[in-house]
Amino acid sequence: MGIPTVQVVPVPLGTGENASLAAWAARLRREKIRNRRVLLVQTPQLILDSFDREIALRRGYYNFPPTGLQYLYESLRGMGLEVTILNLNHELLKRVCDDPDFAASRWLEILGEALDRYAPSVVGVSCMFDTGIAALLAILGELRRRDEAVVVAGGLIPTYEWQSLLDRDLAHFTVAGEGEERFPFLLGLLFDGVWGEAMGGIRFCPDGEIMESRGVTRAAAFDRDLVASYAEVRIEEHHLYGSLNPFARMAGLASTPFAAIQFQRGCRARCTFCAVPGLMGKGVRSRALATVLAEMAFLIEERGIRHFEWLDDDLLFHKDAF
Repeated sequence: MGIPTVQVVPVPLGTGENASLAAWAARLRREKIRNRRVLLVQTPQLILDSFDREIALRRGYYNFPPTGLQYLYESLRGMGLEVTILNLNHELLKRVCDDPDFAASRWLEILGEALDRYAPSVVGVSCMFDTGIAALLAILGELRRRDEAVVVAGGLIPTYEWQSLLDRDLAHFTVAGEGEERFPFLLGLLFDGVWGEAMGGIRFCPDGEIMESRGVTRAAAFDRDLVASYAEVRIEEHHLYGSLNPFARMAGLASTPFAAIQFQRGCRARCTFCAVPGLMGKGVRSRALATVLAEMAFLIEERGIRHFEWLDDDLLFHKDAF
């Protein structure tokens, strides 16, 4: 039996704008908010049912840095929150490689350990790839089973599968598209009852009725310095437990410390088969070149990085900036 179609009910504008969102956030604040801790979780980016320890030991699985969560981390600075990043993909590969007695099927134990250690009031879960869907569902299911924190799902998969996640009661909220402005707005409501500028694209389902916030839906400003976020990311050891891409391996860079870097976000094309426009909106935005170079210098000098992967979908759109 398929998931029934559910009509999204927009939260009304005008007097009491987003009143249902505020009421739901206030209810969750009373029930779930025990401290000011936020845990950001990146899902495993591999197919767990076919996991092979020998492939992991040969560093054959991808081990991408949690760059998207690092942007979220930076967007939350100044809110008085204690934010921690848990890259489950990296931690799973590290545990399997370092502990011969650890079975990959026990990977949810790593999440449980983090939840017990940090006791967060809010857990944000990001999933960007189809290979992570099964892990996403397992993570959300475990979080809702524990029922200890407010659960927010974001990234590419929740952007498109929000209705399924909410209908199954796997998250209290889903955040569509880029989260650098929507997520802080939502957390302001949850922790402090603060509104700020109302943001659209936040979906929720109080009492079985799916609703969506009303407000600004602009593309997020992402010209942020990610250096501080690397306090939560052991980027210098990612290459020890996985690879960045097959081309780096072919070029003999499998043992080279790597990092991801982004100069521009978005793409000039409007290809119907691509998820980028739906996730990031129209147009191409750039970070300041000085910010990018400072981040690269930090990673080279402080973390020993020797290989960078450009994350840009349209790297040369603003080619005059180089």
